[in-house]
Amino acid sequence: MDVPYDIPLHVAMLSHLLIAWDRKRWLTDPLKVRLPAFVCSCASWMAGLVIALPYPIYTTYLDLENHY
Repeated sequence: MDVPYDIPLHVAMLSHLLIAWDRKRWLTDPLKVRLPAFVCSCASWMAGLVIALPYPIYTTYLDLENHY
């Protein structure tokens, strides 16, 4: 997979995790202040970028045309 396709995948997973964590937090203590959606959105995008950007460093492409 390429990096441009991985970033939205990680952002979606992190967004679902943040939603689940926020709901659990709200159910255990309803009087606690909830996190703003903008903060959660920015945090999930930044974390998705940080997770997906090292992929090209460890990816090697093998030119099979030289072997055949």
